[in-house]
Amino acid sequence: MDPPERPAEMEEETVEGAIAAAEYFVELYPYVYASGDLEEWDALSDEGCGFCTNVRDRATELHADGGYAEGGEVEVYSSDGGGPYDGLYSVTLGVRTAESRHLQSDGSNASFEADDRPDFSLTMAWNRQQWSVMGVQVGEAAS
Repeated sequence: MDPPERPAEMEEETVEGAIAAAEYFVELYPYVYASGDLEEWDALSDEGCGFCTNVRDRATELHADGGYAEGGEVEVYSSDGGGPYDGLYSVTLGVRTAESRHLQSDGSNASFEADDRPDFSLTMAWNRQQWSVMGVQVGEAAS
């Protein structure tokens, strides 16, 4: 799986830049599970972001013994944002994920159904001339 393309808009400290960075971050999700490449994920993740750390730990564990993921492509179908509010931006995305499988090196696997999250919310900050994901709140599934 190829990494998603990094949007030029995320190089700006604007609401549009925050939305572009949030969309890119969410699009990285299946890539880190498929590839184990966490460089971009880590660059965007704040140390205090529990969701970010959880994904990192799970992807690292999956790849530690030769496992990987298939599927799970992400479609961002809506976006809205605002800020800055005390230096933070809020972004809400509508996100659909395709069905995926995590394949372990021992041949076992776990399947995950397709999902729709109309209220995938991220708190973003502009730090050191780049975006950081400070926190993620995932709403209830729509389907």
